[in-house]
Amino acid sequence: MKQFLIGFALLFILAPVAHAEAKGHCGEMAKEAQEAVDHGKAGHTNALVEHAEAMIKHGKECEKESAAKDHVKEALKHEEEAVEHGKQGHLDVALHHAEGALEHAKEAVK
Repeated sequence: MKQFLIGFALLFILAPVAHAEAKGHCGEMAKEAQEAVDHGKAGHTNALVEHAEAMIKHGKECEKESAAKDHVKEALKHEEEAVEHGKQGHLDVALHHAEGALEHAKEAVK
């Protein structure tokens, strides 16, 4: 019974990770977009930029494999703006764009 409960708990912990991995670069794009937003909300401008740049790398690869190319393109546009404004120290504007990127990234992995 104890092993069953541990296995059941692991299913809920690892299922979202497996889902992102199953989607390749698109899943990683969405994951990095979420990280950028989370760090932005915490006031970590440099971390927002770091994750936004990682999101862009995965997003460019995702664009090659996704059927939702319009959403990927919009996500990339927003994340590029997030990087630009984040590097200038404009956290509020960078976060706004990171949130826009996240919305489109989520649509791209549906």
